[in-house]
Order: sequence, then C-alpha cells, then structure tokens
Amino acid sequence: MMMDGPDALSAALRAVSFALLLNAAGIPFFIAAFGHLVPNSLSDVRKLGSRLAIAALVFVAAHQALEAARMAGEMAGVTDPAMQKMALLSPAGATFATRILGLILVVAGLRPRASAAANSAPALIAATPAMGAPASGGTAASSADPSVGANAAANANAVANVQSPVPTSANAIALLGALMVITSFTLMGHTTTNTHRAAAAALVTLHLLVVAFWLGALWPLYLAAKKEQPATAGHLIERFSVTATWAVPLILLAGIGLSALLLPGLATFKQPYGQLLLAKLTGFAVLMAMAALNKWHFGPACAEGNTAAFERTVVVEYVLICLVLTATAIMTTFFSPEPA
Repeated sequence: MMMDGPDALSAALRAVSFALLLNAAGIPFFIAAFGHLVPNSLSDVRKLGSRLAIAALVFVAAHQALEAARMAGEMAGVTDPAMQKMALLSPAGATFATRILGLILVVAGLRPRASAAANSAPALIAATPAMGAPASGGTAASSADPSVGANAAANANAVANVQSPVPTSANAIALLGALMVITSFTLMGHTTTNTHRAAAAALVTLHLLVVAFWLGALWPLYLAAKKEQPATAGHLIERFSVTATWAVPLILLAGIGLSALLLPGLATFKQPYGQLLLAKLTGFAVLMAMAALNKWHFGPACAEGNTAAFERTVVVEYVLICLVLTATAIMTTFFSPEPA
C-alpha cells in the first residue's frame, strides 16, 4: 500500500502521540503506587508527567488537524473548514475530545503545589538550632553536642519530605485524566465495529492500562536510580518488579484475547496486519527478557549503588516500547485484519 503525504505524516504523528499519551497516563499510576518511595525525585516525576501531557496535547491536536487532510486526500484539507467539521463529528473527533480533556486533567493534577506542610518549612528550619550555634538559654558546651547537628539534619530531611507528596485530590484528578486517555482508544478503530464490542473494549482498556503503567514507570525509575539513596532506589525497584511480575503478562493475555476477537483466521498472519502483529509480539518477548534482567540482576545492584546497567536497560526498554507503539500506529492507520 502506497503511503501518500497526509497518510505518512498522520502515521508519524500518531506514533509519537501514542508514546506521549501512554507515558503521560502512566505517571499518575506510578505516583499513586510508588510516590511515597521516591522522596527526592517525586517533584521531578510530577514535572515530567505534566510536560509529557503538554507535549501529548500538541501532537494529538496536530494529528486531529491532519484527519481532515486524510479525508480530503490532500494536505489542503487541513485548511478546509467543512472537512475539519466532518473530522470533528466523526469517531476520531470523539476520541480527540476525550484525549484533550484527559490530558488537561493530568496536567492539572500533576502541577506542583505548595502544601501546608511546605509553608511551615521556614518556621521549622528557623526553630532548628544550627550545628555549633548555641540555643536560646543554652551554653557553648551544649551547642557542641553532635546530636544537635543530627537533629537539624533530620528536621531538614523531614521538611524536604513533607513537600514531596502529591495531595490526594490532585492525584485523583490526574488518575481520572489518565483513565480518560486510555479509554479514548476504545472510541474508534476495529473494536468499535466488532460483534463483541464490549469485550473488545474491555480487553483494549486492560491492555493499555498495563502498557501505560509500564511505560510511565520507566523514567521515574531512571530518576530514582540517579537521585535516591541506593537503599531507597533498590527498595523501589524491588517493589515495582513484584507488581510488574503479575501485571505485565496481562498485556500478552489481553492481546491474545483481542486477536481471537478481531482476527478472522490464522491466514491473517500472512497479511501486513498480521506481520506487524508478530513484530509487536517479538518486541514484547525482548522486553520481557530485559525486564527479567532488571528484576534479578540490575535492579538489586542499584541497592549497592551500581546503577549504570539498570539505567541503560531502562533506556533500551523505553525505546523498544516506543518502537512497538510505532508498529501499532502503522498497523492501525493503514491496515485491518481481512478474511483470506
């Protein structure tokens, strides 16, 4: 099949938007599950999620604008009000609106906020005697007590930690936005025309929930390996690995269920749609192997301060998932499962 200008550009925008959408949607899930384990990097994780969501807004809007060009068969459709209206009133328009609203909620929920605890930080610091400075009414001897410095350090750490957690209501908003982003994938595509639409939509939702959870955790894990204390990073990676051990296989199980509903027969694997599906399966197998390495070797090494191998593996995992999402974008843009 020939890919003309609008179609090729649409596939590229779709691939990038898929990666950004699922990455941004995964950050609130990571924060809800593991945010309390990353006191030093949580603020950066929140900023990352917000920026990913903003970037996703740009690419989702660009992709939707290009739908009019695809309908018209030429780039001039982008500036045609009638074609743009038609695109907005199509299932693609409903998907677009749901994604935009969801991303706005993610940004709103992850936006940095000054909490009451943070506002009390200056007073707490001011009330903490500095090492070597006599407290009011104290003596020089008492000010030299090492425990004073230790208490000051402990209080400073407490101040840093109380500023990190995301308010429950804020993260609930971000989680709602993430769920909207994920369910938007059920509003168009092959699942909407399938006889078992409800089952197909449920499987798509489950499939993408776990993909978002996995993809959204990779950069926060990378940041934690760099910024957290080794023991903290090691504990986080261990906890994530335990959760991922039972969650990630659901990607494969949901994919098998979807294939059973969507594919007319095994002959589909000789068609471009089926071949891209096999490419995705191969990518998933490689990702599982790398995840096993992280769980049994590179992750535990982080607890001892050896983070380089883990960081490299996380980057490779991220690139591989993005390549799988690119295959998905091409597959769903240009092909569909057809009877032999």
